Amino acid sequence: MNWKYHLFLFITITYIVNKAQAQNDSIKTDIFLNMQIDSAFKFDQDDRAKIQHILSKFGIQSKEAQHIFDQTALHDSSNIVAISNILDKYGWPDSSSIGTDRSIAIWAILQHADSAIQEKYFPIMQLAVKQKKLAPRYLALTEDRRLVRQGKPQIYGSQLQIDQQTGKRTFFPIIDPKNINKRRRSVGLDTIEEYAKSLNVPYPNSN
Repeated sequence: MNWKYHLFLFITITYIVNKAQAQNDSIKTDIFLNMQIDSAFKFDQDDRAKIQHILSKFGIQSKEAQHIFDQTALHDSSNIVAISNILDKYGWPDSSSIGTDRSIAIWAILQHADSAIQEKYFPIMQLAVKQKKLAPRYLALTEDRRLVRQGKPQIYGSQLQIDQQTGKRTFFPIIDPKNINKRRRSVGLDTIEEYAKSLNVPYPNSN
């Protein structure tokens, strides 16, 4: 065998080994990302399930309610640190790497973050929708939340408020309510009436 053959063999083997290592590193990264997202999302959802139960049982002014609100805020803070690290390092991960459910989980954690975090990552969320990594309806929900936080009417009618006295939920003001279902359908949401019924909340708000 001449030197050219040995060189070719060396280059080929090196390429195969490096490619296998890169694939192995990618698999390890995907597993690590998935574990982080799963853990954060479990805290996010468990806390909010407890909130609904405690509010209905003890009321919004109870010490039990205050405890779960404090616990949720603590978990939300740690969740956003984990998700921020992912987004800062990788951008919005491909659904092929993390799956559609985990992409929605990232959105949910951002949806529950404070205004500064939402504003920081909103452009990344917009890009994720453009690149079909996230469905448009999730961006619509975040757009509503941003507007409500700015004291403006929402577009899609997704955001509700809790009456501090009664604990009952009502819709925040909605811009051009006559055409709301047209806007909701354009992003893949069900009608406002169906949405309200699923939440057991009157629409329009009852006096």
